[in-house]
Amino acid sequence: MIVKVQVPIYPPDGKDCLVYNEDRTVEYHGPIPDVVLKALGSRKKAFFYAKVKGKELIITKEALWQDW
Repeated sequence: MIVKVQVPIYPPDGKDCLVYNEDRTVEYHGPIPDVVLKALGSRKKAFFYAKVKGKELIITKEALWQDW
């Protein structure tokens, strides 16, 4: 599955992110995982491959840009 990860525009130093898949059946709002923060760099959003294991969302690697 591919998810979109967005960090807050305001405040610019916000510590939470929003993660969701295209049909919004999987959503997460909370602290930005270090691996994702590192992968995002200065960008405000990006797409990643992810999987759900139990109740945990595991983000693996960056995906190509999606149009949603």
